[in-house]
Amino acid sequence: MNTTALSTLLLPEWLLPWLLVLAVSAWILGARPVAIFASLILVFEIVVTPMVAPVLASIPAAALLLVAPVLALMVFQGVITLLFGKRTAGSVTGVYLVRMLDLLTLGPFRLLGRLLRGRAEP
Repeated sequence: MNTTALSTLLLPEWLLPWLLVLAVSAWILGARPVAIFASLILVFEIVVTPMVAPVLASIPAAALLLVAPVLALMVFQGVITLLFGKRTAGSVTGVYLVRMLDLLTLGPFRLLGRLLRGRAEP
Protein backbone atom coordinates (compact mmCIF):
# COMPACT_ATOMS: atom_id res chain seq x y z
CA MET A 1 0.00 0.00 0.00
CA ASN A 2 1.70 3.22 -1.09
CA THR A 3 1.11 6.74 0.21
CA THR A 4 -0.81 7.94 -2.83
CA ALA A 5 -3.26 5.06 -2.64
CA LEU A 6 -3.78 5.64 1.07
CA SER A 7 -4.31 9.38 0.74
CA THR A 8 -6.83 8.92 -2.04
CA LEU A 9 -8.60 6.19 -0.13
CA LEU A 10 -10.83 8.70 1.66
CA LEU A 11 -10.80 11.66 -0.72
CA PRO A 12 -9.81 12.10 -4.35
CA GLU A 13 -6.80 14.31 -4.98
CA TRP A 14 -8.77 16.93 -6.89
CA LEU A 15 -10.86 17.61 -3.77
CA LEU A 16 -7.93 18.78 -1.61
CA PRO A 17 -7.58 22.28 -3.16
CA TRP A 18 -11.34 22.75 -2.84
CA LEU A 19 -11.13 21.78 0.83
CA LEU A 20 -8.49 24.46 1.27
CA VAL A 21 -10.78 27.01 -0.39
CA LEU A 22 -13.64 25.85 1.85
CA ALA A 23 -11.53 26.14 5.00
CA VAL A 24 -10.29 29.64 4.18
CA SER A 25 -13.74 30.82 3.11
CA ALA A 26 -15.32 29.40 6.25
CA TRP A 27 -12.73 31.14 8.45
CA ILE A 28 -13.38 34.44 6.66
CA LEU A 29 -17.16 34.10 6.92
CA GLY A 30 -17.03 33.04 10.56
CA ALA A 31 -18.27 29.47 10.15
CA ARG A 32 -15.80 28.15 12.69
CA PRO A 33 -16.97 24.50 12.93
CA VAL A 34 -16.90 24.08 9.15
CA ALA A 35 -13.47 25.71 8.95
CA ILE A 36 -12.06 23.48 11.68
CA PHE A 37 -13.54 20.38 10.07
CA ALA A 38 -12.12 21.21 6.62
CA SER A 39 -8.75 22.11 8.14
CA LEU A 40 -8.58 18.86 10.09
CA ILE A 41 -9.34 16.86 6.96
CA LEU A 42 -6.57 18.70 5.11
CA VAL A 43 -4.07 18.13 7.92
CA PHE A 44 -5.02 14.47 8.05
CA GLU A 45 -4.64 14.01 4.30
CA ILE A 46 -1.41 16.00 3.93
CA VAL A 47 0.47 15.34 7.19
CA VAL A 48 -0.88 12.28 8.97
CA THR A 49 -1.49 10.00 5.99
CA PRO A 50 2.15 9.85 4.77
CA MET A 51 3.33 9.15 8.32
CA VAL A 52 0.81 6.37 8.93
CA ALA A 53 1.13 4.67 5.52
CA PRO A 54 4.21 2.53 6.37
CA VAL A 55 2.62 1.37 9.62
CA LEU A 56 -0.63 0.42 7.91
CA ALA A 57 1.28 -1.42 5.20
CA SER A 58 2.95 -3.63 7.81
CA ILE A 59 -0.29 -4.61 9.57
CA PRO A 60 -2.08 -7.70 8.23
CA ALA A 61 -5.37 -7.14 6.43
CA ALA A 62 -7.33 -9.21 8.96
CA ALA A 63 -6.17 -6.98 11.81
CA LEU A 64 -7.10 -3.88 9.82
CA LEU A 65 -10.59 -5.28 9.30
CA LEU A 66 -10.97 -5.64 13.06
CA VAL A 67 -9.63 -2.17 13.84
CA ALA A 68 -11.33 -0.27 11.00
CA PRO A 69 -14.85 -0.14 12.52
CA VAL A 70 -13.48 1.21 15.80
CA LEU A 71 -11.46 3.87 14.01
CA ALA A 72 -14.45 4.74 11.84
CA LEU A 73 -16.61 5.20 14.94
CA MET A 74 -13.96 7.39 16.55
CA VAL A 75 -13.74 9.62 13.48
CA PHE A 76 -17.52 9.68 13.20
CA GLN A 77 -17.85 10.71 16.85
CA GLY A 78 -15.27 13.46 16.39
CA VAL A 79 -17.10 14.87 13.40
CA ILE A 80 -20.47 14.78 15.16
CA THR A 81 -18.95 16.35 18.28
CA LEU A 82 -17.50 19.15 16.20
CA LEU A 83 -20.75 19.81 14.38
CA PHE A 84 -23.43 19.16 17.02
CA GLY A 85 -21.84 18.80 20.48
CA LYS A 86 -20.85 16.11 22.96
CA ARG A 87 -24.30 14.90 24.01
CA THR A 88 -25.50 14.41 20.46
CA ALA A 89 -22.24 12.73 19.46
CA GLY A 90 -22.47 10.31 22.37
CA SER A 91 -26.03 9.41 21.52
CA VAL A 92 -25.46 8.98 17.78
CA THR A 93 -22.22 7.03 18.26
CA GLY A 94 -23.92 4.77 20.79
CA VAL A 95 -26.73 4.02 18.37
CA TYR A 96 -24.30 3.16 15.59
CA LEU A 97 -22.17 1.05 17.94
CA VAL A 98 -25.23 -0.98 18.89
CA ARG A 99 -26.17 -1.35 15.23
CA MET A 100 -22.67 -2.55 14.34
CA LEU A 101 -22.62 -5.07 17.20
CA ASP A 102 -26.10 -6.23 16.23
CA LEU A 103 -24.94 -6.74 12.66
CA LEU A 104 -21.84 -8.64 13.77
CA THR A 105 -23.65 -10.92 16.20
CA LEU A 106 -27.04 -11.47 14.57
CA GLY A 107 -26.18 -10.74 10.94
CA PRO A 108 -25.01 -14.26 10.07
CA PHE A 109 -28.15 -15.77 11.60
CA ARG A 110 -30.38 -13.35 9.71
CA LEU A 111 -28.59 -14.15 6.47
CA LEU A 112 -28.95 -17.88 7.13
CA GLY A 113 -32.65 -17.42 7.92
CA ARG A 114 -33.21 -15.55 4.67
CA LEU A 115 -31.38 -18.21 2.70
CA LEU A 116 -33.34 -21.03 4.33
CA ARG A 117 -36.66 -19.19 4.01
CA GLY A 118 -36.00 -18.71 0.31
CA ARG A 119 -35.44 -22.44 -0.21
CA ALA A 120 -38.43 -23.59 1.87
CA GLU A 121 -41.01 -21.74 -0.22
CA PRO A 122 -42.38 -23.76 -3.17
